[in-house]
Amino acid sequence: MAGSHPAPARGAAGGGEELRRLLAEHAPAAGTAPAVTQHATASGHARALQAGRDQHITGR
Repeated sequence: MAGSHPAPARGAAGGGEELRRLLAEHAPAAGTAPAVTQHATASGHARALQAGRDQHITGR
């Protein structure tokens, strides 16, 4: 039928219940994130640069 739209995927209607269910099923439980420890040592004219995510370095 020309001009008609395909039927929405199951769970697509009604605000995304399927997506919320999948996210809840695969999301880590609160407080279960691994601890992160960073340690660096620099000497002389060296620099130790650390970042938890994206790092943008400007200058020299």
